[in-house]
Amino acid sequence: MIIIISVIAFYLSFRLFKVAAGTMDLTKINMISSMYYANILIPYFLSSIFIYYNLDNHYLINKIDDNSNSLKIAYYVLIYTIIALPLGMILANIIFKVNPKVFYLEFINRPITFLNSPKDAHHKFFLNLSVLVCFIAIAYVFLTIGSIPFLNISGMTTNELLFIRKEVGRGFTGIDLIKDLFALILTPILTYTFYINYKISNNKKQLIMFIIMFMTCVLTLTYNFAKAPLIIFLINFLFLKVLIDGQVPKKIFIFGGLFICGLIIVNYLLLTKLSIDQLTGFTNGPMGRVFFTQSAGFYLTFDAFPKYHDFIGLESMSDFFSSNILGTEKLARSGEQLQSIYNKSAYKAGLTGTINSLFVAEAYANFGFFGVLFAPIYVGFLTQFFFIKLFSQKKTPIIIAIITFFSFRSLINGGFNDYLYNPLYVSLITVIAILLFLSKKFRFNS
Repeated sequence: MIIIISVIAFYLSFRLFKVAAGTMDLTKINMISSMYYANILIPYFLSSIFIYYNLDNHYLINKIDDNSNSLKIAYYVLIYTIIALPLGMILANIIFKVNPKVFYLEFINRPITFLNSPKDAHHKFFLNLSVLVCFIAIAYVFLTIGSIPFLNISGMTTNELLFIRKEVGRGFTGIDLIKDLFALILTPILTYTFYINYKISNNKKQLIMFIIMFMTCVLTLTYNFAKAPLIIFLINFLFLKVLIDGQVPKKIFIFGGLFICGLIIVNYLLLTKLSIDQLTGFTNGPMGRVFFTQSAGFYLTFDAFPKYHDFIGLESMSDFFSSNILGTEKLARSGEQLQSIYNKSAYKAGLTGTINSLFVAEAYANFGFFGVLFAPIYVGFLTQFFFIKLFSQKKTPIIIAIITFFSFRSLINGGFNDYLYNPLYVSLITVIAILLFLSKKFRFNS
C-alpha cells in the first residue's frame, strides 16, 4: 500500500513542480526544479520508503522508539508536503499572472546587459567597492579566528576537526553579520559576477579578478571545515551556465556531476578520516549523508515533540523578538533541541551543531500540526514570489550572480523560522541597494 501511495505522490508532485517551475529539464535547471531534485526527491522521498519499513539501519533514525508511530506520521506529513509545496508555488503564479515556462525561458534567452554599458563607471565602482568590503570582512573573520583553519588541516583527528568546526563556526566571537553577509554571501556573488563579466567581455582583467575571487572564496567558505558551502558554490556554476547560455550541454552536466561526486569523496577522506568501506557504505559516508542523515532530523522531530519537549512556538525566532515582543527568553531552535535530546554527551562537550531538516519539521516543532498544514503552502508561495521577482529584473551580471547564488541554496532544509524572520537576507538586499546607490552617486572613471 505504501509503495502505491508513494508512486501516486511522486507522479503528482513531479507534475505540480513542472507546472510551478516551467521545466524539469536538467539541462535547463532552475532554482525551483533543483529544489525538487536535490532537496526533496533524493534526500527525503527516496529514503522515506526505506525508513518506513526500517530498512535504513541508520544510527540517528535508530534512536526512534520502534513502538511509536513517529515514522508513519512523518511519512504522511512528507507526502502532504511534496504535494502542497508546489501548490503554493502555482498559487503565486496565478495571483501574479505568470506563465513560468514562458517567463523563465524569456529571461534566459534575453541578452546580458551592464548597468548602462560594459565600461560604465557605475559598474566598475560598484564592483571595486564591493570587493574592498569583502576583503575587509574576510580579513576580519580570519583575524578573529586567529588563523586560516583549512591551511592547518593536515594531521588533525576527526574530533579535533569537529571541535574546531564548532568553535570557529557557532562559537565565532566576532560580529556574525560581517562574517555571514560580507564574507560568506557577498564573496561568492562577486565571484560569479566577475565570471559573467569575463564571459561576455573576454577581458583579461575580469579573468584575473575572477581567479582571485575564486581562490579567496574557497578559503573563506571552508573556514569552519563545512563541506556543503564549497560544494554548493561549485554546483552553482551549472546554473550560471544555464543563465548565460540557455542550457548546460549533457556532457558538461555529466562531467560536472562526476567532478562534484569526486570532490565530495575527497572532502570526506580529508575531513572525516573514514575508511574506503565506510565511504562506500549505504548508511555511511556520502550516501548515508545524502539519503539518511539529511532526513534523520525530519523523523526525529516527530518523535521528540511534544514527547520530550513542548512545542516551541515563536520563542526560537530571535533574542530581540523573544525578549521585546514575547517577554520570554529565546529558546534554541528545533535542530539544536534535537541534539540535546538524542546526542546529549556530544552536545554537552560542544562537539555538535544542529540537526537541520526539511522546513516542515521545524514548523511542526514550533506549532504542531497547524504548522504542518500551513507551512508548505506558505513556503511554496514565498519561494515562487522570490523566483518571480528575481527573474523580473533587468538581466545584468549582478542580478544573474544573485540568482545563481540562490539557485541551489534553498532554505527548505534550514528550517521554517528562516521563512518567517531572516534578517541576513534582508541585510543582503539592503547592502546591494546601498552599493548600487553609491555607484550611481559617485562616478569614478577607471
